[in-house]
Amino acid sequence: MRIRFLKLLLITTAVISAILILSSCSSNKNTTSLDPKVLVVSTGSSIQEVIDVAKSGDVIVIESGTYSGDIVVSTADLTIRGQDRNSVIIDGKNTQDNGIIVAADGVRIENLTVQSFRTNGILFQGGYESSNQKNETPEILDRFRIQYVNAISNGLYGIYAFSSKNGIINNTYTSANADAGIYIGQCKPCSTLIYDNQAEINGIGLQGANASKELYVYSNNFSDNRTGIQFLSETKEKKSPQESVYIVSNIASNNNNGQAPTTKPDLFGFGIMVAGGNKNFIQYNRTENNDLVGIALVEHGDVLPSENTFEDNISRENGVPFGFDLAYIISGRPDVMSMGNCFTSNSFSSSSIDKIESVLSCSGAQPGPFKSQPLKKITIPVAPDYI
Repeated sequence: MRIRFLKLLLITTAVISAILILSSCSSNKNTTSLDPKVLVVSTGSSIQEVIDVAKSGDVIVIESGTYSGDIVVSTADLTIRGQDRNSVIIDGKNTQDNGIIVAADGVRIENLTVQSFRTNGILFQGGYESSNQKNETPEILDRFRIQYVNAISNGLYGIYAFSSKNGIINNTYTSANADAGIYIGQCKPCSTLIYDNQAEINGIGLQGANASKELYVYSNNFSDNRTGIQFLSETKEKKSPQESVYIVSNIASNNNNGQAPTTKPDLFGFGIMVAGGNKNFIQYNRTENNDLVGIALVEHGDVLPSENTFEDNISRENGVPFGFDLAYIISGRPDVMSMGNCFTSNSFSSSSIDKIESVLSCSGAQPGPFKSQPLKKITIPVAPDYI
């Protein structure tokens, strides 16, 4: 199994890297610069004004300082780079909606901080400019990269990639975002890498809704949030059900932080949760000291999870005394069917199903039903406001 993951990851990394390198060769005749330039945003001036005159292939360098948000990027193949990650600050002062909205292919944002926006810090959205038109299928944004970015104290998401594919999110820090530090959704295939990120004190560290196929989440630390990682099938949005994501070698521990803001007050105390997802592969993760469950497999609305594999994870000291290290629970159904979900070679002390790795093994498992114990009710701390 590990060889399969590494092989797929190497292939996908090579493909996405090649796509991002080729982004500088955009064929858009109206905007492509034959002589790409470095444009500087001087301290105290407008980032938007510089973006508006940039051509595809240009690099925009932002000098240290504090800048206004509600920035919209509609020119493809731009690089937007701060001179210093911690001293280039785009600040919404809790009055503006979004820090940076990207509605163009091949855009990179790196080495800066976005903070205190009422909705999102950085938003990549396919079809953004036509999203208010009815009966129109949203376009898919292609080729994006977000790296070395801080996203702090935003009302919904720190980093938000929606209807976007062929992307990389790496080496970011997200904190005190009320919905999730990082969100990826409505992409199938996503063809995206999410790695080497740290998320803490968020409602959820990483959330993926209808995010499926060629999506690799690895070597991240999603700890000290209210919940660490959640992947779900959202029937209110397109491309449900969620499926076929690799979640490998992440840390998702101590996700019971009552001081974290949230828009989902009941989602508390989970390390990794798959809700109504299918065919996901969860391996080599470490989940410890989460109040309810280390690794949880549940339904989402009427969507039941199926064919998910949980292998070689370390899940210890979770759910004491309220829950479990490993849990497969369907609300209102004390007896659950296999549905092709399986558990093997995990290190754990407690599970909602007795002898879970024997009865839900990854080869020759019986269909069930199997008796699953419910989670105990706990008092969930009231969340502070994101500001």
